[in-house]
Amino acid sequence: MNARSRKTTVKAAAESMRDATADKPLAGESAADDTLDTATPNNESVIAEEDRIRILKKATCPKLSSRASGTLSYEIGIDANATGEESSLSDHTWLRITANQSSGYFSQEWIQLTAILALIDQQTVPFKAILFKPLYERKGANNHGFLGAALKAEGLVIADEQQPLVLHPADKRDAFWDQIKTAIEEGIDLTDEVAQENARKEARKQARLAEQQRRRDANAQKITASSSTPSDSDTAKTTPDCSKNPSLSADGG
Repeated sequence: MNARSRKTTVKAAAESMRDATADKPLAGESAADDTLDTATPNNESVIAEEDRIRILKKATCPKLSSRASGTLSYEIGIDANATGEESSLSDHTWLRITANQSSGYFSQEWIQLTAILALIDQQTVPFKAILFKPLYERKGANNHGFLGAALKAEGLVIADEQQPLVLHPADKRDAFWDQIKTAIEEGIDLTDEVAQENARKEARKQARLAEQQRRRDANAQKITASSSTPSDSDTAKTTPDCSKNPSLSADGG
């Protein structure tokens, strides 16, 4: 699956959002948040340039819950061929969570800003981060909560002062888009450490598979060699025993 095929469309996200939040606009975040300690990596090690996402910013932020420990790392990226002059820059802008300092399963998928903002702008009442759950293809109890934390850090949503898990759309987004345009103009293109780590993992996996195949081939050769070489017992069975059959002796003629 390449980077393009993983990018969520606005329509699909909106339809899934309606199903997930129709009855519970303030549904709570997963009870499994901050209890597990493994990130779900993506599998791409080589991405075509036209599908590559150019990383403009790397940052850290606290989690939404005041009881949660550790910080999150996230990245903001832009389509590699985007110039910043597009009429809808959000179509080309992406965000992903890359690391969790403490615990909690999550996915490192890139999520399109257009899909995120479409969900936010449809809300007429305060909402919780579970609103973002349909944006992810991969499982992860903390995907939506961690994404909500990054959006809060970027000023795209505002947390309620009394209930930090309850979110409101930000009134203005100019500051966010100004930083994106500035980063594009400055030619910022940060190292994709996630892709590098995935490439190392893939290389180790392929080396392990190659070694396993080498051992299987070596064992198969040993079996073939042993089956084609007559054993002592087989030689004894095929050699005539003259002492037991006088007619086969030299003097029996």
